[in-house]
Amino acid sequence: MQLRLIFRVHRKRKSSGIATARAVFISAGVSAETAADGMFAVEGWDDAGFPDVGEPTEAGDIAATVWMDAS
Repeated sequence: MQLRLIFRVHRKRKSSGIATARAVFISAGVSAETAADGMFAVEGWDDAGFPDVGEPTEAGDIAATVWMDAS
């Protein structure tokens, strides 16, 4: 996931987006850091061409899914 800084976003809208993402992490019982680590593992595996070696763990895959849901 690419992050972009958007400068002219209304404060309430930004706060709402952050609260929504936080709710996804809490609901899934996964920290944002763990979800980001899972996404990093999946992206690295993708960049390597999905080799048989280095496939993300099931927990990493689930964490990546939470990251995508929160984004």
